Amino acid sequence: MQHCLVYKVIKSEHKIKIVRIWTHYE
Repeated sequence: MQHCLVYKVIKSEHKIKIVRIWTHYE
């Protein structure tokens, strides 16, 4: 259960990084 939560947090952080990269290139 905890492992799944950690995985979700990592995924959300990755999404934020992608969004930041996109906004940086805009």
